[in-house]
Amino acid sequence: MGNRSYLCTSNVETLYPGRSDPEFDDKLQVIAGGSYTVPLLWMALFRPANMRSQRFEIDGESVLAQGPVVEKSVGLKQLAQAIPVVNRLFSTEGQVDEYAALLRSAIADAKGRYITIELDEIAALSDDDDGFYQKFTDALGSFEIERPIDADRTRFLEITEIEPHARFPPPRFLITGETATDDQIANHSRLLGAKWTMSLPWDP
Repeated sequence: MGNRSYLCTSNVETLYPGRSDPEFDDKLQVIAGGSYTVPLLWMALFRPANMRSQRFEIDGESVLAQGPVVEKSVGLKQLAQAIPVVNRLFSTEGQVDEYAALLRSAIADAKGRYITIELDEIAALSDDDDGFYQKFTDALGSFEIERPIDADRTRFLEITEIEPHARFPPPRFLITGETATDDQIANHSRLLGAKWTMSLPWDP
């Protein structure tokens, strides 16, 4: 199945809610998955201040996890604030306002007060886990810059693996049946992720 990132909600302010929220239901609270990457608009929900480290006991060992977590209401506000930055950085590929509206709808409908991204499987693809988390945190900081530069775009391209210069397809093309090239299909999932268990406004 490959390495994935997961966008999850929870009623507990925690990373990896499946390990620390006894009421967590992955069928209802794993919103979407990202294959080998972290989708760009998931990142737009967070800022560097939302990153945290947290220890878990796994098979008798203490394991340090890292990732972002924030209240849904705050994350959705930050998503809206990030859209102009994303549109400037990816003007060649297209505008993401409609994509963001679909993500907002999916998050608003999901059970839970908090939202987080599970990153460990993506970090494991790197030779340097700490370096990955630092790059991820630096990328979140780009959403706070009024005039982002090429280095900000490069970080996002490395983390999301968006295909540069391939136009973003219609956000609901999987539902409407509109055609898209392979690169456009890849970019769609690298903006929003894909269905995990429940249907999504962009992936039925």
